Amino acid sequence: MAQRDLACQELNRSGAETVLFLHGGNVAGWMWEPQHDAVRHFHCLIPDLPGYGGSSGVAWESMGATADLLADFIRTNARGGRAHIVGLSLGAVVGLHLAGRHPSLVTSGFLTGAPLTTPGPATALLSWFQMRAWDQPWFWKTAGRGYGLSGPDLDVFVQTALGISKENRERIFGEVYGTFPVEVLRRVSSPVLYVTGSKDMKLVKDSAGIAAREVPDIRTATAPGMHHQWNIEDIGLFNRALEAWLTGRTVHPDLAPGVVSSPDCR
Repeated sequence: MAQRDLACQELNRSGAETVLFLHGGNVAGWMWEPQHDAVRHFHCLIPDLPGYGGSSGVAWESMGATADLLADFIRTNARGGRAHIVGLSLGAVVGLHLAGRHPSLVTSGFLTGAPLTTPGPATALLSWFQMRAWDQPWFWKTAGRGYGLSGPDLDVFVQTALGISKENRERIFGEVYGTFPVEVLRRVSSPVLYVTGSKDMKLVKDSAGIAAREVPDIRTATAPGMHHQWNIEDIGLFNRALEAWLTGRTVHPDLAPGVVSSPDCR
């Protein structure tokens, strides 16, 4: 998988430090548009992951292969060959793989909503239904409206989801809803902030506990009243939290304490 195959938006080329944004499943790099102002002082790389958006023609091989691809991308395109990683959902899972497989390339991580373990029956049933309805525009219109999307934004969301091939989505779902390799988490050496929406799925909250136990230099926090896609649910809160982390490696006071209490959290 060659890095040139990935579509990528680049912002703020004069920035001294690079932020690599990794989008969630069913969307693409465009999902980060509400965050552009929050990172105006940083050089930003916003790729479409394999199988998504402008990279829909690229086959998804595996989480590891995607992390290795992004590592090469950082080496070639990031300032000093290092980057802060910002990831949501699928992007957070990929970000942890990247940070664990290539720790020297990651300055820090701002990650949220990563499923790191197998789902319970309710989540598994929802995933089964999503796979069955994947090719139906009405399903994605309903989901998009649930995220607060409308007009052209809703149209792009629907088109992006429908553009993901059956082969790619089956590979991705199989990995996302598996158990994350603990040895990769333990190799993460950069500071990580793992944020969980207080109204996110139990699977994601349980995963915060796994991350807190296994990632050496991690802090956990809760976004009060937020669901999974909180970068668009409360743009102001997300951007304040992101800026605080990128500029000072601090947890913004508008975030609540993490959903877990662990001796490994600092």
